[in-house]
Amino acid sequence: MIAPGNGQRVDVGGARQDEETGAWSIWGIRLTMFLSVAIAVCLGWAWLETFYRHVAVNAQLSYGSFDPPLPNGIPLSVKVLPIIGNHYFGDFQLPRAYAAELRHGFSPYLELYRPEQYPPFAQVLFVPLTLLPLPAAAATYFLLSVGALLVPLWLMLAPLKWEYRTIILTPVALVTTPFISLLDRGNDIGIAVGLIAWALWAWRSERWVLCGAFLAAAIALKAYPAALLVVPLALRRYRFTALVAGSAVLVNLLTLAAYPGGYMRNLRALVPALEGTSSPSTQLSSWSLYSVIPRTAGLLDGPSSVHHLLAPKGLVIWLPSILYVCGLYFVIWRGRVPQWCWGPLALASIQLVVPLSFVYTTAWAPLAAIWFAWGYLISTRAKTDTGGVPAESVSLRILVLLALVVTLAPSVFTISGSGGFETPLAQYLSPVLILVTLGTAIIFSFRPLAGNERSLARGQRAAHRVSTGAEQESRTIAVRHA
Repeated sequence: MIAPGNGQRVDVGGARQDEETGAWSIWGIRLTMFLSVAIAVCLGWAWLETFYRHVAVNAQLSYGSFDPPLPNGIPLSVKVLPIIGNHYFGDFQLPRAYAAELRHGFSPYLELYRPEQYPPFAQVLFVPLTLLPLPAAAATYFLLSVGALLVPLWLMLAPLKWEYRTIILTPVALVTTPFISLLDRGNDIGIAVGLIAWALWAWRSERWVLCGAFLAAAIALKAYPAALLVVPLALRRYRFTALVAGSAVLVNLLTLAAYPGGYMRNLRALVPALEGTSSPSTQLSSWSLYSVIPRTAGLLDGPSSVHHLLAPKGLVIWLPSILYVCGLYFVIWRGRVPQWCWGPLALASIQLVVPLSFVYTTAWAPLAAIWFAWGYLISTRAKTDTGGVPAESVSLRILVLLALVVTLAPSVFTISGSGGFETPLAQYLSPVLILVTLGTAIIFSFRPLAGNERSLARGQRAAHRVSTGAEQESRTIAVRHA
């Protein structure tokens, strides 16, 4: 990979590349190629299933077309209507309905039977949308969701020309399961992941205040991106981590003060409401790490072996998530694995850590694909900061590539197991491949540094000491001058 904008022709992967493709990692080109083929195959299969075998492919890709917003019910005072045909875009109408109650002086957290299950900060987004008619509000919301996600991805592809960016973003972002599902459902995960993308863009240019603000806003909007704080924590940016976490909590607490019904009453109702209610069987349509357990049991032993594994009580259901985050922390802290691997693994926590995380939580994957394809995206001062790839890490590259392809390509294939048990292929393979990739990364983290890597690490530590000394000296001179 060459430095962007140097106007050179270089040899990448045995073939001569010009400046445009040279700046884009050869693995990025391979990812785009595999995704294009996978998407073509999946869409061809979807066509056959829909028009020749009469299978509801839309339910496989995302949700059924008849989609009333009733995960927890809808406030009784609010009437919901289909927006396109008989499709409701349920995850858009539900928080908008709660925002309408809030605007009219009723706290959604104090609903007796149907409390709100969104953080208070989410209403900052949805309250203004209650001032518009439903079609206009939906159009505004979806434009905001698309722009929040695609604009930072477009900027991260610089310095490639707009033609290359369009060719790359089409299979990597637009025609993918996460993009289709977040729009089909109307979930605000697209805005949350867009904020994370803006945070990475700010980190890339070392605009730390903006980076922290975007990341705190994403966590305040959706609680589960808080798992991403393992990255600055493992990189020993303790102050940054504490400020972001504290800001996200503070934003929600301050927003809660605007809720009617008394601050303490709303605060006591907040945590139970955020837990939500759902049928244990919904884990069979989850893309989380825990969902692999009941689905594996069903494939091997049939449907009767699944029921006792759904929604177990206590720590058991969260144990896979805890182990994943701990393993991810070790990989980043150890500094033996390049960021093109641990970056996507960190973003995948958005999908994996919550035991009931549905298809739209795969929205992390387009951003991860850009990170993987560039190789080196942010500055960390880690031992593998340059993105150098030892020969033995090709297997790691292949695992990350496969995990991204399976997660991004439209989910239309189904696998069958014992006793007629069935599960969508991508919903099963996506968390499995990510987990295998993390396990391989942990193994790589135990390898000793090669001679050139040790030299690089010593040079980075020396440069860090020099820059730190220069900063301290400049502060001393400024104080003396003052």
